[in-house]
Amino acid sequence: MPDLAHLLAASSSLEAGLAMTRYYPLRHMARQPSPDSNSWQNDGQPYIWDRKHKVWRSWALTNAQWQAGDGFPKTSWGEYVGASLGQMIPTVTRIDRDTAPAQTLWSGGLYVDWDDHLGWGAGTVFYYIAAPDPVYQSCLLYVAPELGITPRLIGTVIYNQDIPPAWTNSGRDFRDFRLFWDEDHNQLVMVACMGQNFGFFTSTDGMSWTARSPLAGPGPLIECPSLQKIKLRDRQGRATDQTRWCLIGCVQGAWDDEVITNECCIYWVGNWDGATFTPDAFYPQTWDWGRDSYSSVTGQDEQGNTFCGAWLGNWQYCAVPMPWKGFQNIQGLPRQCWLQPEPSGFLRLYTAPLADDREVYSLVCQNGLQGIDAGSPYLWPSEIVTSGTGVCFRLDITLMQMGGAWPDQVLLQIRTGTIPEGQAHAGNYHMDFLVDFKDQKLLIDRTHSGWELPNYSANPGSPSPPDHKTYNPWSTPTPVPMEPKPRVVNSVLQAAVRDDPVPAGQLTTMDAPTKRLTLLVDACSVELFVDGGRTSASTLFFPPDVCQGLSLTTTGPVVASAVVSLY
Repeated sequence: MPDLAHLLAASSSLEAGLAMTRYYPLRHMARQPSPDSNSWQNDGQPYIWDRKHKVWRSWALTNAQWQAGDGFPKTSWGEYVGASLGQMIPTVTRIDRDTAPAQTLWSGGLYVDWDDHLGWGAGTVFYYIAAPDPVYQSCLLYVAPELGITPRLIGTVIYNQDIPPAWTNSGRDFRDFRLFWDEDHNQLVMVACMGQNFGFFTSTDGMSWTARSPLAGPGPLIECPSLQKIKLRDRQGRATDQTRWCLIGCVQGAWDDEVITNECCIYWVGNWDGATFTPDAFYPQTWDWGRDSYSSVTGQDEQGNTFCGAWLGNWQYCAVPMPWKGFQNIQGLPRQCWLQPEPSGFLRLYTAPLADDREVYSLVCQNGLQGIDAGSPYLWPSEIVTSGTGVCFRLDITLMQMGGAWPDQVLLQIRTGTIPEGQAHAGNYHMDFLVDFKDQKLLIDRTHSGWELPNYSANPGSPSPPDHKTYNPWSTPTPVPMEPKPRVVNSVLQAAVRDDPVPAGQLTTMDAPTKRLTLLVDACSVELFVDGGRTSASTLFFPPDVCQGLSLTTTGPVVASAVVSLY
């Protein structure tokens, strides 16, 4: 369990956050707010199970002195600790930026040498962190005798100028180091971001590194690569004893006509031979289609189960003044993930809420099955009608065909409500999730979700300023495919969608008579999961406090049931 000091700090953080803003999350990872600044946070670092202290740990880039409009700050590594992955609390600044040569630290990773492969002692922690040395991004090594102890700087182990020039596309990107011990080849492996490429490096002592191979990505920038063996389930979702290598990361920029989010969480399935990762297909697949899902992170427990998550933000507006107060940006909730074959045999990465996620909620409300139709909306549990949902809740919706067919559309609205005329910001508010069975997509629309929005009039100071000529990155609805097709690359290296033949007698998910939606809502964010994690999408929003209603309507007959879990 976290120690008393950590628990007191978490209580103090939550109290301070709620005193300053209605948008401080109750569950998601955010830094302790400051009354005089916005406690910046971005890129999260891997989830690590601390075997000695029996807690989970993670880290993020932080700057407690950041002011809205400052752009990207010089950052330190702030630590999170939790007895479970689902409830991580902010603690100390584990590695201060002032210890680095240029007084800033960027994204990296760490390796805990539980079995003393490198000879520094069992449990030694090796932090590999990107930082300018002397000018461009290089790899610094910090070492601590165990987790929970502030490490000391050993020095630079890979200089930017030592990277093969062909790998970097003439750029200087070299960061987001993720590491694992390769049991098959008795070596430590590092995967790094290098602009349009990922790079693979190996070492047997943790100090000297050999550049092995690059992997080209699909877009202007690919980041945050994590390579690991991930467990497979069969087509019915049952556990097997098989694994496949999977490279999880993210891509930024205009890389795919299907994705208009500017950035996206992606993955490749393939093979690792100790020097080269060979994907089954060049083009990566998407594992979160939301507009606010980037800087992916992963971790594994002692049983080999894999967990993934992301920073909930978008570089098109995350560095402009936001409706938050006292803090800036949050981390997504960690998810369980696995590989599962489609009817065609294609392996899809499923991401879903943690298996014990429901245990954190204090009250569960449900109404059972109801037949609803146009003009006859779903009737919610009396507790929800009387008191609302609060700002943090989980919503599980099950839809079932009536008469063997789906209606054209089903509309789910959350955080609904009205501010009466005569009051400031009068109007009707709602966050919309439109299930369009006719077009086989789900549309997320936050246009009317609240009156507080990112302040575009301010200097954005971000790597990718908003482009207002084509669309508004905040209010343009986000399409999420409910039947996503695998992507491949055609002869001119453009994105193409492959029509996988479905074996006779096997249904696609759109033919299935049941559709499931799970939403994790927390103050300023929603993480959506469709059909047990086959599709997911994450988004920020800023609803008024008084808006805590729910609505479920349809254009035609359908059977629905709902479970609402209140925090």
